[in-house]
Amino acid sequence: NTKWVPLIFHNVRHLESLTNRSIQIATQNQEILNHVQQTLAINDSPKEVEHGENDPTFSNIIPQTLGQVEALSYSDVNTSSKLEAILNKESLDKNSTSRLKLVRNTPALSKPLAEPDPLVTLAGGGLPDQGRVEIYLKGVSGTLCHTNLSHFEAGLICRHLGFKGGISAGAGYFGPGSGVTWIFNASCLGRNLCAAVSHPEKTVPCRHNQDAAVICDHMLRIVSPNGLIKGKKGRLEIHHKNTWLPVCGNGWTEISARVACHQMGFTNGRLLNIGEWDGGTNSTWLGKITCTGLETRLDACRSDGWVESCTGLSPAGVTCL
Repeated sequence: NTKWVPLIFHNVRHLESLTNRSIQIATQNQEILNHVQQTLAINDSPKEVEHGENDPTFSNIIPQTLGQVEALSYSDVNTSSKLEAILNKESLDKNSTSRLKLVRNTPALSKPLAEPDPLVTLAGGGLPDQGRVEIYLKGVSGTLCHTNLSHFEAGLICRHLGFKGGISAGAGYFGPGSGVTWIFNASCLGRNLCAAVSHPEKTVPCRHNQDAAVICDHMLRIVSPNGLIKGKKGRLEIHHKNTWLPVCGNGWTEISARVACHQMGFTNGRLLNIGEWDGGTNSTWLGKITCTGLETRLDACRSDGWVESCTGLSPAGVTCL
């Protein structure tokens, strides 16, 4: 079965590009640091040396792709501060993002196809961290039969792919796949003691319009009043792009609280009034949420999206039962 060869080749080339980018940024930053040290040493010496805006040494050492170089006022800052300004958050964020993508993509690609573990990937989601679960095992490719895939099981799949966790998007959420349909045994993923996937019994109806889909993000957690993460009562937070963010309490209802608690594996949930939270002053929030009660995950409810403020700085609170 050669279906997966282009996918694997594309991902290997992507990893190569990310690695080269990380090396390039690290090398450029090191050159800038070396030049800053040399400049500071010159400035500390009795002889005064001035560097002009068109100094070839200065212009050659600055990587134009790393920051908003044009926005700097060269007449107001000296050479060393210009160089230090290039070592900005943007370049470091790019390097961190590349490293994170490498960590996430390497596990699946480093597993030979002949290993007992299946090769798992996400397809049809448009982003690396979400999609239909597709599996290749011993020359056979296909999709994962939903069979009420839980958020816990979806989290296991996402962690297997190098993410921090994840949730089930729902049956057929990212469209139908093709090939065989596999049955998933979550407890066996990443272990050689039992088969992580198997063919379904004839009595188990599995069609591709019910293919399992996951989102390796938007997990929920409860932060108690004393700051502990584990517990059933407290402030609700949602994971978004590697950061835990508060959920705005404006319009928060008992129905929304139940949806959130169900997602976290609890039987029921109730609204909890938190009041003003000082920690939300400079935070991004998940804006006003309105759930109908039929949703299986909080991010499926209507919301105002990711916003920079929440009226009254009052986060959503839950008591899960």
